[in-house]
Parts: sequence; C-alpha cells; structure tokens
Amino acid sequence: MGQVLPMTSGGLEYFVDVMVELAVRIEGFKQVRVARVIKTNSADFPIGLEMKDPTFSDFLNRLGEGPQPERVEVVPEVLEEVVLNEDPSLPTLEELLAKAEAFGLGLSEVTTAARHYHGTSDLERLTPTQIDDLYERLMARYSAPVQEEVVELEMLTNGNGNGHERPRGRRKVS
Repeated sequence: MGQVLPMTSGGLEYFVDVMVELAVRIEGFKQVRVARVIKTNSADFPIGLEMKDPTFSDFLNRLGEGPQPERVEVVPEVLEEVVLNEDPSLPTLEELLAKAEAFGLGLSEVTTAARHYHGTSDLERLTPTQIDDLYERLMARYSAPVQEEVVELEMLTNGNGNGHERPRGRRKVS
C-alpha cells in the first residue's frame, strides 16, 4: 500500500512526467485501487487528481494530444552550381584522366594527388585551375623522358701544347 509508481508519456525512465501514489480503499464491500497524482509535469494531470482502478491506457487517454512540434518549413536541398570550364585552353577532368591512363596511372593515383595537392578526394569538386595544376604536374613527371645528346668535349692542355683528350660522355640537356 502507498507505493509510488512513476509513469512517463515518452517511455523514458529518466524523466518523470507523472508520479502517482497507489492505494487500495474499501468502498462499500469492494476493494478499489486509487491512484492519486503527487508529482506532475503535465497540465493534464493536476496534483491531487484521483483515478479509480486506472490502467495505463486511462493515463494515455487523459493525456490527450500533448504539445505538438512546430511545423518546420521544408527547405529544398540546394544543389551546387556546376562550374563550366570557362577557359577553353585549360584541360578538363576527362582530359586529365585520359592522360593519366595513357601514362599507366589509375583513378586512385589521380585521386591521391588531388587530395595531397588540393585537399579534396572528390575529383568532381576540383576547379578548372586545380585540374590544370594536376595536369601540369602529371606532364612534368611523366611526359617524354629528357633527351640525352652526345657532346664532344675539348682537348685539355697542360700548357705545353701536348694535351690529352677528356673522355667523351653523355650529358643531359634540359
């Protein structure tokens, strides 16, 4: 007798919306369970309210609709503007990927370079100038190898006219 029963409308055990004290009374020759509200956070259950033989559905029915959330205006998702390549002299993403494939590089290598140099892994988000930068880096690294040419070297003399020839070799020309 006199037990305290916390009940919540949201099903959480941490916040008590209504707390009732249950008691058994004798009315006439019958036993009647009586719930009396002793603590409440709801205007639907004033303190001191007594309910006879209550069930959980009785509490829910008395609760009514309760506060409704405010209507939120639905804002359409804003799409990013597609930036077209304004300068036709700059390479496109497709040209960059085709050139990378021609050099034996895959999409993962280009993506890694984009993340390293420009901070994005999404190639579609690269600006035309960033694509141009990656294209120039690609060409600088993988374009035709530096040509070597044989250069004839001059004769060295030790001042007496008798000289010996410096060995011939290859020299890189840039």
